[in-house]
Amino acid sequence: MNHQLLARKGTEFDQLLDSPDDNSAKQRIRELARLSPMAQQLPAASYDVFTVRRNSESDAEIFSQKNVLLGTYRGEDLYGTDGSRIVAFKSALQGLRLRVEQILKIDAESVEYAHQVALLWSDVGHLKDFLGASPEITELVAELRTARFQFLRRDTPVAMLDSMAKALRFVGDSPRWNAEMVDRFVEILEEAGFDSLAIDGLRRTDA
Repeated sequence: MNHQLLARKGTEFDQLLDSPDDNSAKQRIRELARLSPMAQQLPAASYDVFTVRRNSESDAEIFSQKNVLLGTYRGEDLYGTDGSRIVAFKSALQGLRLRVEQILKIDAESVEYAHQVALLWSDVGHLKDFLGASPEITELVAELRTARFQFLRRDTPVAMLDSMAKALRFVGDSPRWNAEMVDRFVEILEEAGFDSLAIDGLRRTDA
């Protein structure tokens, strides 16, 4: 296996995702999101788990009343297969919210505040791994990464972090993930000056 080639291809793919322009990588991710079980409203698999009675001496099954239902479980609870990326994403958002809430307790004029904010935006950058998990997750990741780009070259105000905590809390408490939920998430961020077109602004500045 050519590890240098893999590393180069990975870097190229990362650059495509970070690009403000539409491209084949982003188009493919949108297509995968459209075809995902969550986008098609397909129900997650569930499993009935039974216990089987056996003879302690011969290890043979006892056929009378042998099956005792233990319970019904979701596939993701048993095997981490169905919806595992969605569950992982929700966990990642909870981790981000907890980090933001901890940063808000730090003096905004301190070096530690700047350091923790830098780590926060680094974590946001890693959310690109969830692109394509579902249409809603793809949109949430895109908006959070746009916020990251917006504050790459200037200090992140406390008001922005406060709104970010509120927005992440709102998503975590939302019983249904849909376009309206994503829109409200963006509105909460915009209350503190978030600009969903920040990447376009950076591109014009660099031109």
